[in-house]
Amino acid sequence: MARIPEAWRKLVTFHDAFQYFAQRYGLTVKGYVVASPGKEPSAKAMADLARRIKEEQVPAVFAEADYNPKLLEVLAREAGVTVITDLYDDSLSAGPPADSYLTLMRHDVTTIVTALQ
Repeated sequence: MARIPEAWRKLVTFHDAFQYFAQRYGLTVKGYVVASPGKEPSAKAMADLARRIKEEQVPAVFAEADYNPKLLEVLAREAGVTVITDLYDDSLSAGPPADSYLTLMRHDVTTIVTALQ
């Protein structure tokens, strides 16, 4: 995490699943697309979040691997940032990159650091 410039230690995610992770590793959650999975955001909410991403100069937005990334892809396009679609939050994968808690954490940390450098 130390490789991420302090000004870029910002997360925007699909839903509010990374609060504790962000707090533990010195990141700030600047927003998320849905308040809870299954509830689509309004057009105004998406526009407000895209504006916030631009204002806060958030370098990338993150979707979890087990959710459809379409909304985040639209948001990223609107905000002009990179979208990452393969984070894991609470479920393991059948094989790498998240077949155990340790590999899940290594994958997420590596993915976030790479995207925010």
